[in-house]
Amino acid sequence: MKKLDESEIIKKFQSVFGEKDFVSEDVESFSVGKTRVIVKVDTLVESTDIPPQMSLKDAARKSIVASVSDFASKGVKPEFGIISFNLPATISEREISEIAQGVKRASHEFGVKILGGDTNQGKELVFHVCLFGSAKKIPKREG
Repeated sequence: MKKLDESEIIKKFQSVFGEKDFVSEDVESFSVGKTRVIVKVDTLVESTDIPPQMSLKDAARKSIVASVSDFASKGVKPEFGIISFNLPATISEREISEIAQGVKRASHEFGVKILGGDTNQGKELVFHVCLFGSAKKIPKREG
């Protein structure tokens, strides 16, 4: 089977949803009253995104930084976040504490208030980060 790249996957979703515009703009946005809400979700997977020598604290920080950098590319500061983790059954309390410390470090570093999230058991460690901010307008991706 042919491996699809991100743009091909987005095109498949566009064809299924018809009028829904799945354009990759690094962040997504929608209006609530007069406020433009900016949202970004990103996933960090142990087997593809976390080098073996990277500490769990640094991996957790990296999961936040990945979304923060997309906000920065649009000139928007993230304000709030929701995090979700898939944790292997073999993970220790010490390792969970390291992950929590990494999330805390990044959230303080970038001024993001973590509102909550979810945990689940999985075969490998996976971080899901969803950040929220607001702006009057965001620039469109060019090119």
